[in-house]
Amino acid sequence: MDENLILVAGLPGSEKTTYLSEMLRGGGLLVFDDFKKGGKDLRFRSSPKFCALVGALCAGVKCIVADIHFCKDESRQEAEDEIRKEVPDVRLCWRFFENDAAACEANIRARNRDCVQSELEYLAQYSRQYRIPHDAVIFSVWK
Repeated sequence: MDENLILVAGLPGSEKTTYLSEMLRGGGLLVFDDFKKGGKDLRFRSSPKFCALVGALCAGVKCIVADIHFCKDESRQEAEDEIRKEVPDVRLCWRFFENDAAACEANIRARNRDCVQSELEYLAQYSRQYRIPHDAVIFSVWK
């Protein structure tokens, strides 16, 4: 399948951003990291990046989108539904990072950022909710 939208799900510390950077180096695609960040709520359509994503897809640009909230089934379904409303012929696929809380915690601590504690809290919250579909493409947590 020749997808024009790749959606990436993974826990904090799974190194989604590193993966996106690698994909960006290959060229020919537009990257949207932390997609819902800055939105007025956690709705996919409320993202300040939503219009840019839809516009790019309508213009034929291949896009990749990542967000921590994609760890939740309902967030993934909402993302698909909202995109398909705007771009009905979108060809999308999902990429998942494994649910490896220990490796993610090690990565978070190694970053030594100011937000370590909040990332660890998100990790604890989302690792319990994160269910990867049985037929998914799964990547190991980057170490």
